[in-house]
Amino acid sequence: MLYNNKSELIQLLQKNGLYAQKNLGQNFLVNTQIIEKILQAADVKSTDQVLEIGPGIGLLTVELAKRAKEFITIEKDSKLYAHLENILADYPNTTLVKGDALEYQPTFTEYKVVANIPYYITSPLIHHYLGTAEHKPSSLTLLVQLEVAQKICAKPGDHTVLSLQTQAFAQPKVVAKVPPGNFHPAPQVDSAILHLSVLPQSQVSDFKLFDKLIKKAFSQKRKTLLNTLSTFHGASKAWLNEKLPEIGISPQVRPQNLSFEDWQKLIDLFSTLNS
Repeated sequence: MLYNNKSELIQLLQKNGLYAQKNLGQNFLVNTQIIEKILQAADVKSTDQVLEIGPGIGLLTVELAKRAKEFITIEKDSKLYAHLENILADYPNTTLVKGDALEYQPTFTEYKVVANIPYYITSPLIHHYLGTAEHKPSSLTLLVQLEVAQKICAKPGDHTVLSLQTQAFAQPKVVAKVPPGNFHPAPQVDSAILHLSVLPQSQVSDFKLFDKLIKKAFSQKRKTLLNTLSTFHGASKAWLNEKLPEIGISPQVRPQNLSFEDWQKLIDLFSTLNS
């Protein structure tokens, strides 16, 4: 381990002239037991290809480099990148990339994502790697804000755009709660290890249409489908009042209560408007 506690981390940072940049959402882990929980949840094997996002000071990074067959880690911070070049020099299986993880297209065709990510990129990062990346991972194990992790795991009745975007491709699970004291500097919120097991195929047939559909459906809080979708893809209230009952969906239902089976029915229905 690079360090074993907060005191050793601070010494390491001072020695290398490093610090956590608030604008990049950097919070470094100080509890090595959390690292072990992340590694257990990710289940990284010696045959795996692994992608890490935001390695930071490198505590999790080194452990992943030791375990993976091939390992790519992406860092945006120039100073941390230089530090990481030094500590990863002894791992020939590792490629360090300087860049933005939200623009990166994985070269691996089969891989796992493991990361302690800046919390402000949670939603766009999941959307990128599950929704738009040419090659999707088999799993993502992420350290994220607890409240966001809980929203991602929502069931019908509590769904949001984020939970639907995620669950269209993956089965989510909160592995463990991580209190603020496990980081330096300590965030103001609780965190969680979130594991996303990617499904063999998407729960929807047309993700682009699905994505537009759910964003429109959730665009007005507490509104029914009849109100929010009345102008979607050229629809009208009269058309929806007629067609929704035909597919077993009430015009008065709210979007958070719909199942993926219901959303697929809506995808099929709205596809007829463009045929």
